[in-house]
Amino acid sequence: MHRLTFILNKGSLNWHSMSPIRLAHACAVVAVSALSCAPSIAQNGGSGPRVIQIPQTSAGAVPRIANVPSPRVLPPKVKLFQVFEHQWQGTGTKRYRDRYGVKGKKGFFFTSGLMIDADGSPRAFNRISDRGLDDLSNAGHPGDWWGIMTNNGETWGKPIVQGPHDPAPGFYISPTSLEDTTKRETDPRRYVDAMKVPYIVLSGTAAQNQNAHLGDYAVVLNKQNGKWAYAICGDDWPETKVGEGSIALAKILNIDANPREGGVDDGVVYLIFPGSRKKPWRAEETVEQTNREAAKAFEAWGGIAQLKALSK
Repeated sequence: MHRLTFILNKGSLNWHSMSPIRLAHACAVVAVSALSCAPSIAQNGGSGPRVIQIPQTSAGAVPRIANVPSPRVLPPKVKLFQVFEHQWQGTGTKRYRDRYGVKGKKGFFFTSGLMIDADGSPRAFNRISDRGLDDLSNAGHPGDWWGIMTNNGETWGKPIVQGPHDPAPGFYISPTSLEDTTKRETDPRRYVDAMKVPYIVLSGTAAQNQNAHLGDYAVVLNKQNGKWAYAICGDDWPETKVGEGSIALAKILNIDANPREGGVDDGVVYLIFPGSRKKPWRAEETVEQTNREAAKAFEAWGGIAQLKALSK
């Protein structure tokens, strides 16, 4: 079988004699072949000729061209709104955090740090601070208990101590904003356990601007190691506080999960799907059930490859 040889040198194409029909066929093949040669050219600094050989076919036959996959075109991300992020650890400095969305897709995402939240765990706080997962000062102080249940439901009330039939006798009851309303308010099982459930803290601004709610599903990505996890919006906080998640979430992302000194300052991407929860949260809901529902929203949005690409 005869072969026609083309010389590709710095973008110019020289050819030997051929018929117009065969020239048209060959040009199509050269375009594809040039793509396949690009890495080799780059490795050699682009100098010197590169020979591309095209099989000669019978008159009128079209040379076969291998299928070349088209590069994936990412949808443009759209800036939705912006809030201050307050760094509650370290220097206490503030910085802006942009929230982005994808046109035609239900969800918004942003990059922040990850502070570790113990709220909801029956062992979160103890009268003797060192015995709790977190320092008792993070739940308040006498006269202003904002992070534990009190006997009158007010911040100035007396803290309730778990009894012998509760999950952690002697520990205080640590609530979360997301609750299983079928259980008593003094039942520690009413709240989202930070040790068992991957959850994030929803900022007030996100709820107001994007109609996100407690219980909605989310995806969290650790850009440092590529690990990611499904989560729910299990707690909320004033508008300036973003970038916080449960102990269980941090462990999946391979981040130091110690509420007292763990977490990271940056590099964690949060993707939230507003309105994705269709039924009330119940404490009996397993992580597997949560993952199945969150996966549906994530797949419709575009999946992990799209999130990694858009959050670079």
